[in-house]
Amino acid sequence: MRAWAPVVAAILLSLQSDPVLSQAKPASGDVGFIGIPEHTSTETGVSFFNQINADQVDSQFQRLRDAIAKCDRAEYDSWIKGGFVPIGNPSPFNPNWEAQLAADAASMKEAKGKAPPFPEPCHPPHQGGDRFHPYSLALLGGGSIPLNGNAYLTGVDTFTPGNFLIDNRSSANASTATGMMGARAQMAVWLIRKAMENEEKKSGLGVFVETGVQTGFGANSLVQSFQNVNTTPQGFGQQTVRENVQVPLLIGLSIPLADGTSVPPPVLNIYGGVTLDSWTHAISGRDSGAPAGPGFNASNNRFTVDPTVGLGWRSYIGSSLPNFWIGFNAELQFRPGSVVQAPSANFPSQTYYGTVDPHANVLVLGQIGLSFGGR
Repeated sequence: MRAWAPVVAAILLSLQSDPVLSQAKPASGDVGFIGIPEHTSTETGVSFFNQINADQVDSQFQRLRDAIAKCDRAEYDSWIKGGFVPIGNPSPFNPNWEAQLAADAASMKEAKGKAPPFPEPCHPPHQGGDRFHPYSLALLGGGSIPLNGNAYLTGVDTFTPGNFLIDNRSSANASTATGMMGARAQMAVWLIRKAMENEEKKSGLGVFVETGVQTGFGANSLVQSFQNVNTTPQGFGQQTVRENVQVPLLIGLSIPLADGTSVPPPVLNIYGGVTLDSWTHAISGRDSGAPAGPGFNASNNRFTVDPTVGLGWRSYIGSSLPNFWIGFNAELQFRPGSVVQAPSANFPSQTYYGTVDPHANVLVLGQIGLSFGGR
């Protein structure tokens, strides 16, 4: 065995003199070796020394995608400019932390270069099929305010042929506001959505048709009390107008008040049309000249087509409830006049006439609605 010792020593010396085999792995503190980055961004595949930096890249990519989904260029730019800043991990036990931070900065720059670009043009996202829905249903509540409360009660006694006895009673403030509740349905026939999907702009005009039903629940919008009408009958009682049901038939223009981003923009609605109006004009009372006799009464159930104009404002509640909106409307309805007559059952020559002038009613309505439909 001793005879082989010089041979083995010669072989080892030869191996040590080989420049390839004799190169040993440098120690961790040597210049040029700062360790191996062990944390990889799942979004980009780029590796980092600090786990926080890898997680930051993944979070930034998610924020950028969210901004793109909302077509929010300002938010996208803020994340691009303000994000992708590497974070170091100073430690007395890691003499290479500054070099590792510099390496993470280079990796951060590489990852930023892989960020999803903001699309030009940016198409708004679809929610529930289409976030710019052409159909809407709304519940409404508010009031109706008559602008002219003139009412007249006329008694005509024809006891003396050719010499009628006429007695008038008038009231200038006989009208009163009434509550109004109902529902409306609206359909866009030329959609804001179409214009907003156009590559050249994000907002545009829209044309809509609207109908619904609303009621005053039979409340009186006019009450005129009268007494001592004509010398002999001495009639007394009331003249009333009762609100029943209305069906508006409207067409209008929607004007966006802002560009749409995550939700459709607030809009100003200008519209007109007609309101199919059911209301009741009535008089009732008794004759003081015949206290034991029956009373008189008559009613005229009117169904009129009232020209209508209006203004409305609508705003969606927010991105958390993208299909729900609130709105306010002010409408002007032009109602014709009416006459109703009731003969006295006690004095055959006596007739009572109730008259209301043509006037306008102002409707002030609040709405809460739901939009739906679309592709």
